[in-house]
Amino acid sequence: MLIAKNRFGELIEADQAIAGQLFSCPGCQRPLCLKKGQIKMPHFAHRPGMVCDYFSENESQLHLVAKKCLNRILTQVGYQTQLEKVFPEIKQRADLWIQDADGRQLAIEFQQSPISVDKLRQRTAGYHRIGLQVIWILGPNYFRQHLQERTIFKFADANDMIFTWAPSSNQLTVCSCFQKNDLSVLKMQQHQYSPESFFDIFLRGSHHSSQQVQAIRSKSYLRRDLKHMQQQLTLKRFSPDLVRLVYEQKHTSPINAPWLVHGGNQAGLKVSNQHWRLAMLLALEAGSETGRLSRNAFIKEFSSESYFYERSWENHLSQQAVVNFLRELSLVDYIYLKSAYILVRSLPPWPDNYQQKLALLR
Repeated sequence: MLIAKNRFGELIEADQAIAGQLFSCPGCQRPLCLKKGQIKMPHFAHRPGMVCDYFSENESQLHLVAKKCLNRILTQVGYQTQLEKVFPEIKQRADLWIQDADGRQLAIEFQQSPISVDKLRQRTAGYHRIGLQVIWILGPNYFRQHLQERTIFKFADANDMIFTWAPSSNQLTVCSCFQKNDLSVLKMQQHQYSPESFFDIFLRGSHHSSQQVQAIRSKSYLRRDLKHMQQQLTLKRFSPDLVRLVYEQKHTSPINAPWLVHGGNQAGLKVSNQHWRLAMLLALEAGSETGRLSRNAFIKEFSSESYFYERSWENHLSQQAVVNFLRELSLVDYIYLKSAYILVRSLPPWPDNYQQKLALLR
């Protein structure tokens, strides 16, 4: 930790502290030791055996350097800042707290070590309870390796963006507009900013990503996607529960599903796009036999963590992904999409066999 209270109760940074004086933790109020050596950055630490709810003793040197560097940059351009600001009402402290000239505040968490999604949710929810925005910035331990899709969406904010920063380059990278079909790796857009320009954009609220994911409809892609489904079924990598639902709906094989289940380009899914879109189609077919389907219940089911990776906060964009699929069907009059319910009009028929399905592309 970089901040402590001196004997007068004033906050002081470790590199300005004098050895031999008394220091205490701003969170738990227990005594701290000042550590100044030849290799590591000056910092404070709790005495051995002490447990603090606010501060961890496991921060890497890079973590300490990063938040101090960000603090210096943002202070120089006019932000009001505080390193390791403690929020007693939620028993948390932020790596860095900033406020602009208009009073807009932001908590910044620089994440260099592994953290569970439950811990992420707990800390994010804590900031939200006191009306404070928070962003998680990933350090080099994350972006030097190939980030798994699960990790990306664990850290993604409410607008499906993630943030990385390396003190050596002094550039903050924003990754957004994620797309993932079943035949390629995750694609994204990346934009680089200086820290001062990024936080100005973020606090003004003009940082939103607006790209809408659309299904791929080229004939060559759809043929390859169908072949991919065949391979998954042959290798028994397709969900047995979904195959069972296909048979229960009196269909001969998932291979014969209408073309609309192919070409999905939605990122953040635990399952394949084929699986997700087919599951929604089967639910609509089953619902057509009983009449109207609850729109909210449908969206809740297919935007849930049964299909999408766990997030640190409520995933409104997974809900929008379901709505986009429903609108896709509504535009071609397969369903009527109302504010409270879904009325199935006439879903596309299933081809009798593989060749008949291919013939529909000609």
